[in-house]
Amino acid sequence: MILNKKKSAVVEFLPRASSNLIKSKEIQGIPIEPKYKYLGLWLNQKLTLDDQIAHIKKKSDFIKNSISPVLSSRSLDYRKNLWDLFIRPLFEFTLPVDFVETAKTRKNNLRKTLKYTFKCFTKLSKTTPDSLIFELCGYDIDKRGKDIYELQTAKWESRLQNWRDPNFINNIQQDRINNELEAFRELTDEEAKLEIEGLEAEEAKEEAPINRCKWIPAVGIEYINLLTKLCSKCSYKVIMDTNHLRTVHDLHLPDPLELFQEVQKRIRQPGTTRIEKLSQAYTRIKEKVDMVYHFLA
Repeated sequence: MILNKKKSAVVEFLPRASSNLIKSKEIQGIPIEPKYKYLGLWLNQKLTLDDQIAHIKKKSDFIKNSISPVLSSRSLDYRKNLWDLFIRPLFEFTLPVDFVETAKTRKNNLRKTLKYTFKCFTKLSKTTPDSLIFELCGYDIDKRGKDIYELQTAKWESRLQNWRDPNFINNIQQDRINNELEAFRELTDEEAKLEIEGLEAEEAKEEAPINRCKWIPAVGIEYINLLTKLCSKCSYKVIMDTNHLRTVHDLHLPDPLELFQEVQKRIRQPGTTRIEKLSQAYTRIKEKVDMVYHFLA
C-alpha cells in the first residue's frame, strides 16, 4: 500500500521518562512528528492530554469571541446549549486517554479546562463553586469515561465471542426475548400494560439527562454571580453565599439550584402558556436578585 506522504506522519510513542530513539526526521519520505491530530484528538509522544487541552482552550476562546454578539443578554439555557454544541464534543475525544491517565495533575487540568470553558460561555464568575458548575453543565468526565470504557469492552468481548461462535449474538437475543415473554405470560393484560408503561418511563428517564439550566433566563446568571461575590458588609473576606447570608445576616435566600428547580417545576405545570411561564420564571428569580441588591444598598 502506498501512503500519501502529505497526509501521513510517524509519531514515536515513548514512556514518560524516555527520550526519542529515532534520530532521523523522516522515514521513506514520511515526516516524524512529535504530535499528530487523529480523529479529532491531538496525540503526542507521551500520550498526555496537554496538547488537546491547549487546543480546546484555543478553540473555545475563538468560538466564544466569534459569537459574542449573539450571546449578549441570552438566557443561561441558550448559553449552555451553545456550549453543548461547540465545546462538549471536544471533551469526548479526551475520554479514552483520560480514563487510563494515572497522573492526578493532568486529570485535574482537563477538569479545570471544562470549568473554564463553561464559565466563559455562561458568563459565570470565576468564584462559582465547582459543584455548581458540574451540576449546571451536566457533564461528568469520570462517569462518561467509565460508561464508554464498559460499552467498548462489552462490544469487543462480543466480537471475540461472535468470532468464535457465529450464533452467539443470536442466542443472546433469543434468550432475552424468551425470558421477557415468560415474565409477561404470568401477568394479566392490565398488569402487562402498566409494566410496559413503567419500563418505557424508566428508559426515557435514563436517556434524558437532567438539564439544570432549562428555561432559566439571563437573570439566573446574575443571581449566581451575586452569591459568589465577597460580602461587602463584613470586615473580613468571605463569599456571600446563601449559607453566609442566612447565618450571619439573617437573610434567607434559596440556593441557585433549588431556585432553578422550583422555577422549572412551575413551568412544567399545565394551565398557562409557555410565554407566561417564562415570564413567571423571570419574575421569580428577579425577585431574589432584588433582595440581594436591597441588602447590599
